[in-house]
Amino acid sequence: MLTRLVRRSNIAGNLMSNSRTFSGVNADALSRIKGFGRAEYSIVFDPPEGPRSTATSQTPFGECVVEFVHDSARSELTLTIVKKPWLVPEGLLWGGFVAALERCREQAVDSGAPVDRPSDEG
Repeated sequence: MLTRLVRRSNIAGNLMSNSRTFSGVNADALSRIKGFGRAEYSIVFDPPEGPRSTATSQTPFGECVVEFVHDSARSELTLTIVKKPWLVPEGLLWGGFVAALERCREQAVDSGAPVDRPSDEG
């Protein structure tokens, strides 16, 4: 019975497919977001540049994998949580990303670059 519960709970990590789309994300903002992730959280992007990549990071509880898809024509960034440790709440990941996105948007405003700030879905 315990083996069945362990298998069902997937203690090693949850494989998932939960996506959110953020609007108002141009190529410059995407570059800042990736740079912030690399510098602050040692996130590895594969491939490192381009509109589509997989972001992988290590937490004390295990690996997180997030797919990035940027639509430059619509200025949208779609993120999909592919894998996360079961001890890391999904809301924590989304909250961290929203905070990083806002920080990158504020950096653009501080530098004088125009930023489109429509409301984010999700």
